[in-house]
Amino acid sequence: QPCELGNLASYLIDVRSAEDVTGGIMFSREQNIRLVIKNTGHDYAGMSTGKGGLSLWTRNLGSTQFIYTYESSYYNGPAIKLGAGVQGFEAYATANTTGQGFVGGVCHIVAIAGGFGLGGGHSILSNSHGTGSDNVLEWEVVTMDGRHLPEQNSNLYWAPSGSGPGTFTVVLSMTARLHADGIIGGANLRCNWEFYPFT
Repeated sequence: QPCELGNLASYLIDVRSAEDVTGGIMFSREQNIRLVIKNTGHDYAGMSTGKGGLSLWTRNLGSTQFIYTYESSYYNGPAIKLGAGVQGFEAYATANTTGQGFVGGVCHIVAIAGGFGLGGGHSILSNSHGTGSDNVLEWEVVTMDGRHLPEQNSNLYWAPSGSGPGTFTVVLSMTARLHADGIIGGANLRCNWEFYPFT
């Protein structure tokens, strides 16, 4: 019995640079192969699987950079630049060493610049600081025609913000504002439905 891949992509590129993404996009177009973008694979809808396609795996874009003073016409202050593969726990650790915090998800294994920011970025800090995508200052992307856009681009800035993973562009990194760290309280509620029957 031969091995079957099921719903998984047939081809994979372990993305380490913008050139890897550009090459994957061009190959996918030339060969008419479905293109999917996969990060950590934390996707309940299964959009990162892409049966028979070419998967651009961005998990290894794992750089983090603390920016002491980000300066623009709309924000001046501390920021953090995260590669697309940086997971929540890695980003929190980097921010915490500087006494700063950022709007991130409760599930610490989701990639911040990947699915979290692209999905809107709902957080327990959203009431205080807005959603994750509200806090994005820059997206570094490769467009579907293979152009690497490492700088700000006002025409594309809003496209990735909350559009959903794998939509419009391939994200390489994002830069987000930071907030002064503080005390956060929370609670979990668990119910045993055995004692509360639905009748």
